[in-house]
Amino acid sequence: MRNPIIFAAAASLALLTGCTDAATSKREAGNWVNEVDLIKFEVPGMPPEMKESMTQMMASAGNNNFCLTAEEAAKSDLESLLDSSGGNAGECTWTKKEVKGANVDVVGSCAQNGQKADLAMTGTLESKRSDITITTKAKLPDGNEMEMVMRVKSKHTGACQAGSENSAAVG
Repeated sequence: MRNPIIFAAAASLALLTGCTDAATSKREAGNWVNEVDLIKFEVPGMPPEMKESMTQMMASAGNNNFCLTAEEAAKSDLESLLDSSGGNAGECTWTKKEVKGANVDVVGSCAQNGQKADLAMTGTLESKRSDITITTKAKLPDGNEMEMVMRVKSKHTGACQAGSENSAAVG
């Protein structure tokens, strides 16, 4: 069985990746830059060196350039991602799915291999930029609860560039 902290982090990143690449207003094709700020990462009883390692892993996992092709942009939207159980986040259920124009307010939970992570996502998604805050909470085997809050900002920077990832992960 996977470590619940790793699962919660993976669920957040899966949702994060889908959300920064998808929106109700279609994303514009071209080069995009993601910036991830880890605002909060609390795990009771975790050794400081392990917490620092996880913090660095989470922060570096989302900071990237990627090329969103015209085909990917045409089929990317947040509601489809949510309806497909959150992409790679496992089986997800959503208790709140408010996607109105550029404003997003989503709450739910994802489960995988007997582990569960509660997720909340608020912010804005537009055709050339996004600013989303994702809060993830998960119960640890010792009964304590871990909490992670990340802010993900994405922006369109023009035509696809050499050296950017070949494509984005879209829902």
